[in-house]
Amino acid sequence: MSKVWIILFLFFSSAINAEEWIQKEAGIECPDLIKFESNKYYIFNDCYGFDPKNPIIESGEFKKRNNVYHLFNRQIEQQSFLLNKSATVDLKVTFQPNGEVVFKNGSNHNVFKLIRLGDEGS
Repeated sequence: MSKVWIILFLFFSSAINAEEWIQKEAGIECPDLIKFESNKYYIFNDCYGFDPKNPIIESGEFKKRNNVYHLFNRQIEQQSFLLNKSATVDLKVTFQPNGEVVFKNGSNHNVFKLIRLGDEGS
């Protein structure tokens, strides 16, 4: 049920140029969702966000170079999949043949799936 609320929230608030990825690891009841939009990023989790109508648990700015997202000016409200409270984080992205990605942050590896708004069956 939590995935439905996150997807509906993003459907109605998404910009055309936004990238949105949802955590897809086994055993996660309330996955994080990360949204990259212009030069800003947002991490949502409707189970752990303070505001159920806007469940942002982290936000900040990013720069993307090759397959690395450099996150900076981080505003951390709750712990996310990043498991890191430093001022900056580099997320290395590895694209998988099945359309999933692995975000690597040091020894931390998390699997995400691209949300394709308007694409039935994904």
